[in-house]
Amino acid sequence: MSGCFMIRQKPSIEIAYICVTNGQNSAVMARHFVDTYRQFPAGANHHVTVICNGGALPKHVAEVFNGTGFDFYTRSNDGFDIGAYLEFARRVKPETALLVCFGESVHF
Repeated sequence: MSGCFMIRQKPSIEIAYICVTNGQNSAVMARHFVDTYRQFPAGANHHVTVICNGGALPKHVAEVFNGTGFDFYTRSNDGFDIGAYLEFARRVKPETALLVCFGESVHF
């Protein structure tokens, strides 16, 4: 086989979004992320994982993500956001062409 695998196959895009378990504004920021995610379609196939920094999300924060189809990855808050990005990057499939990491305050 010759050529780049990304040309032969659809590239795999992974999006990681940080949500802080005990953040004072986590529900508001998550709602802004989800609302704008829905408002502005990506235009490319992708997969979103919400990284729960500091443990499982409280119910009122987790409910913000209802109906999104996002996956969740729960971890300690060791290393804060950068630690989460590094840890999650080690779990991404080798064929993933692009990993995009967003902090909690990001929206579209």
